[in-house]
Amino acid sequence: MEELTEMKLEMQNVFLEVRQVDIVKNFFIQKLGFHERADREYSRMGWTALHAPAKQYTVILSEQEESQTPKARTPIIINTEDCLKDYYFLKQEQVEFLTEPRYLSIGLAADFADAAGNRYMLLEERRYSKNYKQRV
Repeated sequence: MEELTEMKLEMQNVFLEVRQVDIVKNFFIQKLGFHERADREYSRMGWTALHAPAKQYTVILSEQEESQTPKARTPIIINTEDCLKDYYFLKQEQVEFLTEPRYLSIGLAADFADAAGNRYMLLEERRYSKNYKQRV
């Protein structure tokens, strides 16, 4: 029997439970360039599916019930190849940034919010170790 040494996992769907789904949906479409995806199965469950512009993943929005305690405002990470370029592009689109781009141990990042108060982190991942060798 062959020994398994690693898994090859991939995320294709990100589920977000938010208040004010319509505001969040418009933010993703108008500011981030997502497209609404017609999906009867998601619609039957009361979810809205949004497809990312250049990637093969979908953000699924679900309305958080008023009776639920608001969840911690942990930022949703959106990866980018060029944080500075996308930061200035989104600022032109009047996206409210909570921080300017800054260096973190994981890369260059800037935090922003949508009109419903959900937080996001625009992240350009970088490796700062001098011993780091990029995989080919």
